[in-house]
Amino acid sequence: MNDNTEIPQAVIDAVFNDITKNNAISADKLEVKETQPNTWPDGCLGLAGPDEFCTQALVEGWRVTATDGQTTWAYRTDQTGANLRIES
Repeated sequence: MNDNTEIPQAVIDAVFNDITKNNAISADKLEVKETQPNTWPDGCLGLAGPDEFCTQALVEGWRVTATDGQTTWAYRTDQTGANLRIES
């Protein structure tokens, strides 16, 4: 489990960048609802697609929930935000 319970700003930035890239919303409308450190079961952060190959190693990271007040998005990331996936 992740010992540092303060989420890095880079992780929040990565989540907000992904939301703004894929939705018609600006980052200043977004806020973080919840962050939770987590250990994911593989390199796909536990969200592998059909026939997708994932590294079989534990990945320390975060679950981040963000909202614009109308829509809520839940993301899984690694510790830095370089690897992130949205939950369906």
